[in-house]
Amino acid sequence: MLIQILNILIYPFLFLSLFAQIFILSTFFSGRKKILEEEEEKFQIKPYPRLSICVPCWNEEKTVSRTIDSIIASDYPKDKLEILIIDNNSKDQTLEVAKLLKEKYKNIFDIKVFKEEKQGKHHAINTGIKFSTADFFGCLDADSTLSPNAISQNMKYFSDPETMASTSCIKIEYPQKTLIQKLQAIEYLVGVFMRKTYGFIDAIYAAPGPLSIYRKEVFVMIGEFKDGHKVEDFEMTIRMHRNHLRIANSHQAFVYTLGPSTIKGYLKQRVRWLQGGLENIIDNRDMILKREYGHFGFFVMPTVVIFVFYALYILFALFYVFYLFFLDKISLWAVHNYIFTLNYIFNFKRFDLFYVNTSMILFLVMIMLSLAVFSIYIGKKISESHKDFYRNFIIYFFLYPYLAFYFLGKSCFNILLRKENTWEVQDNKLS
Repeated sequence: MLIQILNILIYPFLFLSLFAQIFILSTFFSGRKKILEEEEEKFQIKPYPRLSICVPCWNEEKTVSRTIDSIIASDYPKDKLEILIIDNNSKDQTLEVAKLLKEKYKNIFDIKVFKEEKQGKHHAINTGIKFSTADFFGCLDADSTLSPNAISQNMKYFSDPETMASTSCIKIEYPQKTLIQKLQAIEYLVGVFMRKTYGFIDAIYAAPGPLSIYRKEVFVMIGEFKDGHKVEDFEMTIRMHRNHLRIANSHQAFVYTLGPSTIKGYLKQRVRWLQGGLENIIDNRDMILKREYGHFGFFVMPTVVIFVFYALYILFALFYVFYLFFLDKISLWAVHNYIFTLNYIFNFKRFDLFYVNTSMILFLVMIMLSLAVFSIYIGKKISESHKDFYRNFIIYFFLYPYLAFYFLGKSCFNILLRKENTWEVQDNKLS
């Protein structure tokens, strides 16, 4: 009986998956002309406006210097930039390193250093907003670095007066030193593709920490950053969509982040992201399937909820099928001898193409996988990521599904038990 129920549920999942993938891909290809227009020199904002870059830090003594150096190396006019380093009550030497950087560049650059005692990244960012003297405000994580043109590429999207924020093209820093960082190199390409595609329909799902830039008037209109269940960037993004404020994506503004270097650190980070994201969606559930909130409310939010449900369903179904399989083999072992059972399970001579499953379900799954691979390839092309792509893709293909099942299940389990989301320093430090 349970098998029949599981089989019935798989069909709406396949339909919804194919619908979502085809919709996203068709949206991307319909916007290709816009990508070419965005890459033209005439698409830019001049004269360059003044911009504040806020770098919130919590125990970032080993990485903050690299981050500041990358801002200094930017091609954006130096007299139009100010850097705000906000130490968020660090326990290491982050504040001392920040003061040394201020002293180092005091004659060539405007760097201000502040200490925020209230714990929480949103408090640090809001301190930056308070002391910012510019009309535009950018956030940059202290474990990320910029390409020289990242700021100017982002700023040109503000030539459209309706654009209220711009996000970057985020990649894992090369070379990736660990297996889990190689996996993330491919995972981030999915984000590159999705963020660019959703940008065409005003449905970007997050303005992430690695360089997102806002018009300062956004914070006057809808308020400053909130805790947002420890994903303040996603909470701010939802609030912007609720108030119909447009977010753009700059696919040529390359920002490099280290990413967690161990599976444990990776899973903790993904649990925080997903749990916080789902909790924010629950808080704003009145936006779901409401046309007044555009594609974000009518497509993105329900899609997240539906596919989290189905991911858990597939996880349960797989465990149940494997349970039945091993139960059957154990029964055979009990009835027959051990050698016969092993021969029955591993007798590859019995294989014939006639026995290959050619059902409609398998056919649709193969189409879905092909579309997913194609989406990753597009992410590779628009982000100009070529190094070790195919080698990393193999790692991603075989490892990511197992990790995804864990952090999906863990996130939902935490929400059901009302376990508070936590933020902790990731193991993405330089060795």
